Amino acid sequence: VVTPILSRLYHPSDFGEWGVFSSFVSIYTLAIFAGYENTIVKATEEEIPYTSALCIILSLSITCITTLIFYLCNIEGIHFFKEFPSYKLLFIYLIAYSLHTIFSNMCNRYGRYSGIAIENIVLGSSQAGFRILFGIVVLANINGLILGTTLAQIVTVIFLLIYLLRINKYKRLWAFSLHKIKAIIIKYKNFALYDAPSSILCFAGFNVPLLILVAHFNKATIGSYSIILQLLLLPMSIIGSAIGRVYYEQLCSNTTEDNGKRIQQRTIQVGKIVAMISFLPMLFLACGGDKFIILFLGSKWTTSGNIALCLAFWSFPTILTQPLIPLFRYLNRQRTLFYYNCIYAIISIGSIVIGCNTSNNIYHILTLYTFTCSSVNLVMFFHMLRLANISPLSFKRYIPLWILSSIILVIRIILI
Repeated sequence: VVTPILSRLYHPSDFGEWGVFSSFVSIYTLAIFAGYENTIVKATEEEIPYTSALCIILSLSITCITTLIFYLCNIEGIHFFKEFPSYKLLFIYLIAYSLHTIFSNMCNRYGRYSGIAIENIVLGSSQAGFRILFGIVVLANINGLILGTTLAQIVTVIFLLIYLLRINKYKRLWAFSLHKIKAIIIKYKNFALYDAPSSILCFAGFNVPLLILVAHFNKATIGSYSIILQLLLLPMSIIGSAIGRVYYEQLCSNTTEDNGKRIQQRTIQVGKIVAMISFLPMLFLACGGDKFIILFLGSKWTTSGNIALCLAFWSFPTILTQPLIPLFRYLNRQRTLFYYNCIYAIISIGSIVIGCNTSNNIYHILTLYTFTCSSVNLVMFFHMLRLANISPLSFKRYIPLWILSSIILVIRIILI
């Protein structure tokens, strides 16, 4: 809602800085729990306080080590660390993000979806408010987009803590026993061995391309790419993430229903919802939405429309697959997910590197990136259907819409 306001208050170069910051933290925040944050939903009731304590210890330790590395590398004048927007805000952001993730997973564990809904409203509205405020009140040497996001994380942590106190779950947030924490580490070792590296590879495939493009294009172009990426990920963040959390909780819930039948039914329910939603951004952009985006963002963002067209097909299989990812965790098939994300990361980073070395046209580079990465996600989608014992024909009513949208999009990209 506030994007057209922000795009007029801030310059594309500001969004370029935000893109670098968010790309780094998006990858890094997946490593600070070593994957054990996902065990909060799956663990037994007795294990919950120790799992939460393990996550807190891991995240705080890794955040402190990271901040020390940034501080020392700044003193040494190493280029990446010297040019990084703000390592002090990074420290505060990581602390707030860690607590936010743990508290939010606790709400998910106990099916407190109203709390999760309010949490998202608090996070979104406070982030929007702070960003607009710091866009109007210009701060010296501080990016208002980054500061606003950091303060919004702090506000959300305070809300979730109060909410957990209110529902009397605060006792589940901490319990310390080396023996029991060690047992949890061993029992759920697949989350650390495969789930965390898999998630890091997945987000590396999303975000490392931006860090590579920084070396080849100016901040204004990077800012346009960054803001379009945010807009295309919006359906995945709002719908995919929410559906995925409920889907995971339902898979892990103890019921008398046959396990195979429950997996199949839940997966079909989720699959049909995302099948209907996933192609809409692609169809919208292919049918002239790129012109609307320029009007939406303002006259400073003239390259954003074509960048959106180039990335449109990438959004389709991404939205299609992300809500179903918990199926791998529930079936203890994290190794399979790791292989897919490894291939995705290699192809996405490789396609950007090849594109940058063979062309200085951002549209050609992003088109190559889009179609190579999308093929991996489409293969993974059909693999997930097979794991849930679901025929692809269950989605036959959506396939003609997928094909039609793709054809229109290809024509539009050729005409750029």
